[in-house]
Amino acid sequence: MTGEVGAIYLEPDVVGTGIGRMLFAHAVDDLRQRGYQQATLWVLDRNIRGRKFYEAAGWTPDGATKTEDTQGVQLREVRYRLVLGDRA
Repeated sequence: MTGEVGAIYLEPDVVGTGIGRMLFAHAVDDLRQRGYQQATLWVLDRNIRGRKFYEAAGWTPDGATKTEDTQGVQLREVRYRLVLGDRA
């Protein structure tokens, strides 16, 4: 079973304080506790800071991409995946 992290946003004044890492770790732990064996998330391909954040947490791009048209602007996203393991 696969869970998905929808979005995580922080106020600019707390970026770099560790709150984002704690919030994200809590979200991932919640997915594990709910029995998901893996998780995915989507991130804009040009969001280098976000991609580095997810990669530092052990997530890897799995090759899937999608393009969304938002108000006439095309946004390309890449999917990241993390194996959570079985908590039997």
